[in-house]
Amino acid sequence: MNVAVDIPPAKPVGDNALPATELFNVNQFCWASRLAVEKGRKYRVWIDIDQRWFDRTIMTGVNGFQTYEDHHYLALPTRRLFGADWFRPVVRVGEKGLNDQPLQAMNVMSADELPRRIDPTLPEDNAQDEPKNRYPVRIENAEESSTDDAAKLTKLKADIAKMGTFDALPPDESARKVWDTQKLADRMVAEFTAPDSGELFFYVNDAVQIVPGFLRWLAPAKYADYFGPDEQYYKNNSGTARITVQRLPAQPTPKQ
Repeated sequence: MNVAVDIPPAKPVGDNALPATELFNVNQFCWASRLAVEKGRKYRVWIDIDQRWFDRTIMTGVNGFQTYEDHHYLALPTRRLFGADWFRPVVRVGEKGLNDQPLQAMNVMSADELPRRIDPTLPEDNAQDEPKNRYPVRIENAEESSTDDAAKLTKLKADIAKMGTFDALPPDESARKVWDTQKLADRMVAEFTAPDSGELFFYVNDAVQIVPGFLRWLAPAKYADYFGPDEQYYKNNSGTARITVQRLPAQPTPKQ
């Protein structure tokens, strides 16, 4: 089979909103939308979460999150787009990746500062040292009282304890319910101008492998997975979203 011939061309995005036919998965290193844009035109993109988003067990919305734990600070040199927040959706035109653009929500929705405040209108000083005013960051930190099925959440926590560093959280109803209680952002509407013509690709901003692969054979076995392929750090991501794109039409001529 000639893959290059058998894959249909990407659909041009016009003035009518056009949804991608497949779900975007956050574990994809570079997801092909099969939607094509025109150089110099402005576009609007909707990202609607379908299966909830997790960075291993960290709960995150479509707006991503700021650097939080020690390992995230240590991983900053490996962050794919250094200036963009973790899990920030990124759009690319074409396969070569020379024009990646972090998407910014039109309503200026900043990345979450972890742990997230339950009442974001409360002055930060008032909530700084009060755990009761903060949401849990990870699923395993959630209280059983936060769901109507404590036994299932307890079992999920036991399963999480057995997960490896690069294991993704499997789809789980208890995890979904905890995610839903946090009122995380499940929709982003953003605009971008296409720097080139071609197919749209999407990914979330995460760490990438920067260490030469041959060092894998020199490292102790317990560290070998850290020297995996480029997409190694995407393997523990889970969640999907529906993506829709629209070319912004020219504004009508003002009436005289």
